[in-house]
Amino acid sequence: MYDFDKVVDRRHTHSRKHDMVLEKYGVDNDEAIPLWVADMDFESPECVRQTLINYIKDGALGYGGDYEDLYEALIAWYKRRHGFDIKREWLCFGSTIIDIILRSIRTYTDEGDKILIQPPVYHQFANMIKHANRTVIENPLKLQGDKYYMDLDNLKAIIKENKDIKMMILCNPHNPVGRAWSEKELQELSKILIENNIIIVSDDAHCELVHNDYKHNFLISLGEEVADNTITCISCHKTFNLCGLQISNVIIPNKTLREKYKSVLEKEHGGDPNLLGAIAIKAAYEKGDKWLDELLDYLQENFKYLKDFMKIHVPKAKVIESEATFLAWIDLREFGLNGKELEEFLNKESKVILSQGYSFGSNGDGFVRLNLACSREVLKKALERLEIALKKLD
Repeated sequence: MYDFDKVVDRRHTHSRKHDMVLEKYGVDNDEAIPLWVADMDFESPECVRQTLINYIKDGALGYGGDYEDLYEALIAWYKRRHGFDIKREWLCFGSTIIDIILRSIRTYTDEGDKILIQPPVYHQFANMIKHANRTVIENPLKLQGDKYYMDLDNLKAIIKENKDIKMMILCNPHNPVGRAWSEKELQELSKILIENNIIIVSDDAHCELVHNDYKHNFLISLGEEVADNTITCISCHKTFNLCGLQISNVIIPNKTLREKYKSVLEKEHGGDPNLLGAIAIKAAYEKGDKWLDELLDYLQENFKYLKDFMKIHVPKAKVIESEATFLAWIDLREFGLNGKELEEFLNKESKVILSQGYSFGSNGDGFVRLNLACSREVLKKALERLEIALKKLD
């Protein structure tokens, strides 16, 4: 059994989450409970850490190469965990998924083109589109009860009004609302996009972090036509808490699209993975099953603890039902503060640092995203602080 209850002190370790709170929010790093950045406060799997230690002990840390054994480990992982066959030639390396998405934007669209996103969604999607001098087009998700759904009627209307949409960036599973999109939803979505010659870039960063009663559906597993229109971004950064090692992969079944991507990659002198990252993810893919299975159980218990706590102690806070990720999306609109007001209030009164909903799009205003990938002790302390603070607004 892995001890996920162990409190790992990440302060003064160059941690963005723990060591940049004062700079970003004006709250003392040592007083804050930071639950904002989407990495985990658990130790990475021992099999990964020990593999890295052994490699470093050998002494030489020169240029890397010949990563076929890593590809084999990755392909075997997806076959074992998902029953999904990935062909070797479909795969390319990237540093981060953000890097892959931005390169995909530059490869498959031109300046001025329009790109779809589904807010509330990971804020970097809109940032990357704007950075590349493309135009953001929003197809907002619909909140019905305690769950979000795609608004495909709205999508059809948007496409009818905007003939120059070239791409959609899909979050699957969705950050921050926690949906693991069903096969039916993805089939309906992809049908609309294919009919309108809109390429899909699918961010599957959280694909391994799907709760036990649900499953992850890869777009490219839905048939050849969908696969030929899809760029899939994968990484085990989130899965095994390896974000600092920056190594990801892109899956491109369509040979023409793949060659275009590789051409841009070569011009940018990219494609070689971080050496230590490659060593780490090979170990994770080969030996990380048990750690991940136990992690998923712990995260679901944390989510249940959050829901039960809020229902009893802060009933005006509505926890959105989650199917995937270690991120909870919480509706605090009943407290009557807009996003900036809510952020300032919670930072000052609770010192619990959360990702504010407005950063995920205008329909996220009044929501917060809370990172559940921490020990139960830390989660309990954070929720107790939030309870005391929010009761001041009653």
